[in-house]
Amino acid sequence: MTQEKLYGLEHWEKLETTTEDVIERVLEDYGDPLDDELDRINWPIVIQVYKRMDVKHHADKIAELVLEVALERLDEEYSDPDQDGTKPTPMMLEAARAFAEVVTEDYVTWACEPTGEKITVTLEQAKKMFEPTEETKL
Repeated sequence: MTQEKLYGLEHWEKLETTTEDVIERVLEDYGDPLDDELDRINWPIVIQVYKRMDVKHHADKIAELVLEVALERLDEEYSDPDQDGTKPTPMMLEAARAFAEVVTEDYVTWACEPTGEKITVTLEQAKKMFEPTEETKL
């Protein structure tokens, strides 16, 4: 399943799947500072929440293009060269729309847009994110 929400700083192009990953990347950008060096970072960190862009509104255009290309291809090989191109039938239009709806529904975009939601992480919260747990101590 594709993650719908992604996280990052406002200027980042590559987003992360968790807020912890964002903080880890910020720490790496500062050379992975030790606890006593964490004050070099400008806290708190404001994380932007993003969502994948919706492309369903492109379905009609995709259906039109698919039919256009398919009919042109068939007409080049099989139609009377002295006649106009084949016009799509109602059944062809319905099938092209159904195809385009499936494509735009299942297509996973790389492009994201901000949701307007922001998560503020303080130095104390960041330290807690990376505290060893019983599982990680083993």
